[in-house]
Amino acid sequence: MRMRPPRPSCCRQLSFAVWLTFGLLGAPASGQGLAATESIEIDPIRCWWRTSTGAVRSGETFLLVLTCAVVDIDDVQVIPDDTRLGVAVMQFAPFEVVGGTHPADLRAGQRRFVQYRYTLRAINPDLIGNDIPLPRTEVHYRINSRMPGNAALEGRDLTYLLPPHTVRVLSMVPEEAEDIRDSTGADFGRVEALTSRAGVLDVVALTLMALGVLAAGMAAVGVVRNMRPQASPGPRLASAFTIARLATRELSDVQQEVTADGWTDARVGRALAAGRIVAACALNRAVAQQPLSSPAGDNDGRLLLRRLNRRQRLTGVSSAVTPGDIGRAIDRLPDSATDRRGSLQALRSALVAFREVQYGRTTEMDRAALDAALAEAIDQARRAQHDRMWPRDAIRRWTAGTEVEAQA
Repeated sequence: MRMRPPRPSCCRQLSFAVWLTFGLLGAPASGQGLAATESIEIDPIRCWWRTSTGAVRSGETFLLVLTCAVVDIDDVQVIPDDTRLGVAVMQFAPFEVVGGTHPADLRAGQRRFVQYRYTLRAINPDLIGNDIPLPRTEVHYRINSRMPGNAALEGRDLTYLLPPHTVRVLSMVPEEAEDIRDSTGADFGRVEALTSRAGVLDVVALTLMALGVLAAGMAAVGVVRNMRPQASPGPRLASAFTIARLATRELSDVQQEVTADGWTDARVGRALAAGRIVAACALNRAVAQQPLSSPAGDNDGRLLLRRLNRRQRLTGVSSAVTPGDIGRAIDRLPDSATDRRGSLQALRSALVAFREVQYGRTTEMDRAALDAALAEAIDQARRAQHDRMWPRDAIRRWTAGTEVEAQA
């Protein structure tokens, strides 16, 4: 059996007839002639199209089936190139491939049948009312032969051209359709909800943008500040709020100790030192802050501020404000500042009570007077701490102008 590439159908019939006639009429009676009659030329592959319908509507899916019959015997095998016939690679423009399958091959006699199913549709309105031909399609295949000695011979790449086929495209919708409706379920409520959501996202985006600009500005300020030439770094001063909190804590500790054991000279000195710091905060005066290498004694007039800075663990805080300074500040107050006048007078009375015991000639302590002075000092210390809390302290400094205190 000899294989040849496919030719047009009329030529194939004529060739098949000529070979058959030559084999029957020109064959001698010998065995050699009989062998010649068995050499018949046949087509190695034959392919054809088939559609599930002869006419389709625009947008309607239909089935296009490609079937190929190839020779498959012991000595000769025809192998189609499956990689070029898959659903993912085949194109049938202007039709669109939406799916497909490849059933298992079937065998019948000397032939093996290969089939591919493609699901197509046409969505171009310009195709309506026309017979649309399928694009020119070629099937690539090889003829593999088995030689004597069980040696395999792989043939070259051959091409089979499929016959033309057309598909009629009818109207866009069925003739029996009474109305055309949108398939989507979107309504005005959905549109309004999406618009509201878009507005919320715009607000969030603007907020994040503003935060980003603020963070970038703060980073730029830090970079510029670090680029400035700085002098030798000195000790870092504590804030007014931290100083007021330290004085409040010291006065509260003194009150607890007095409640348990009574008044002593050391406790009076601690109360006086803390009261002077509270007075400095009330008069908007700076307090002295000095780094310490070790804790100082209880009677040196300084409070100990323990900080987290590795270079400066302890800081001695003190103030030189006297009751006379408070009295002069009271004299400069306007008549309308009754609340502040009362606070400063109460603080001045507390400092006078502590000073008379600390520096006076009498050795007796009036516990009731000292307790009252301590309670008033604690009240004023908490008030000063509250006024120095951020952002109240920043707002107070920005809006200052109606009342200016004298600076030491």
